Amino acid sequence: MKPVIYADTLINFDVDLCRKYFYQWHEIGCKVVVKVGAIADALTAEKGGADAVVVKGWEGGGHSSFEATTVLVPQAADVLTIPVVASGGIADGRGMTAAIALGADAIEMGTIFMAAIESTVHPNVKKSIIEAGDMSTVITGYSTGEPCRQFKNLLSDEMEMIEAENKRAIAAEMLRTVAESSLKKAMMEGDLERGAVMAGQIAPLINEEKSCAKIIDDVLAEAKVTKKYDREY
Repeated sequence: MKPVIYADTLINFDVDLCRKYFYQWHEIGCKVVVKVGAIADALTAEKGGADAVVVKGWEGGGHSSFEATTVLVPQAADVLTIPVVASGGIADGRGMTAAIALGADAIEMGTIFMAAIESTVHPNVKKSIIEAGDMSTVITGYSTGEPCRQFKNLLSDEMEMIEAENKRAIAAEMLRTVAESSLKKAMMEGDLERGAVMAGQIAPLINEEKSCAKIIDDVLAEAKVTKKYDREY
């Protein structure tokens, strides 16, 4: 199995930069997988030499795109010749089956693994994911050009207020100061009010801690029996 370089981006991928570094990574024997949130960037990644593209919809936690996974995946499948990996809003076999039906070759899951037994995030974070409801997440940071989905808390309330009360450029600068080290505060220190728990909208479907192996086995098993499209109507 070859080593993999996982290149995470948000918007406006530069094709020359891709070609430069993807070539170097390929030269040392690595596969290159690129995460994008827009079709233009998916095409750029392919032109730059990526071996596969992860298309992440806005349902996912952390840095967010502006389109849903269900919209991005079929578009990517229609225009790309390299494998497409669906990401954002997937945590069970139903989500996997849907992604494959939309044209994905594989799936990526994030939030559910944050709550895994082997995960090293703070126990408070795992508990917050397991107890999350359908309206637990918000998107902050639109003014920065790098919006982010996270759990609603005192930090997100302050960030939303800053963006509501200030011009875009001023808000963006203020947010950088407010959000500094917020991920560390949550994930390492367990601060669920001033820290940023970057979880996705799929959190309400996660109701227990499981091992990584159990998570994968359960998703694959459920995907095999999820065949509602075979019903007769």
